[in-house]
Amino acid sequence: MCLFKSRSTLSLPSPFASVPPRYMSLPSIMAGRSVWRIFQFQETGLLLVILLLGVLLALFGGTVKMPLFETTPSGERQRVFVTSQNGEREPALVEKNKFLNAQNLAQLAKDTSTMFP
Repeated sequence: MCLFKSRSTLSLPSPFASVPPRYMSLPSIMAGRSVWRIFQFQETGLLLVILLLGVLLALFGGTVKMPLFETTPSGERQRVFVTSQNGEREPALVEKNKFLNAQNLAQLAKDTSTMFP
């Protein structure tokens, strides 16, 4: 059995490793890793892919013409019409992003929520 001399007394070897406190301080350990701590999880890659796909769909998804609605003083929604140069009454249309459209996102959330009970 090996005995270690510690200061003025003899002691048995400890089953645990002894590390000086300067190496175990939390700020020195986490200083360089605080930004990269997020990327330690496996799900981070999946979230990055989903975010990238969302950005690509928003940028390259194109636009769609949708009818313009307004709220009346009584609180009802009604379509907005404009008069053309010919004097005909035509519905007012607004161009919206196909992916970032609120109706599309709500439908997407409903469809995907039924996939996971």
